[in-house]
Amino acid sequence: MTALVPLHTVEPATGIEPATY
Repeated sequence: MTALVPLHTVEPATGIEPATY
């Protein structure tokens, strides 16, 4: 999980990392 993704979401908010966080 990166700082770019504040919350656990179903789809990758950044489009870089998968939703496995």
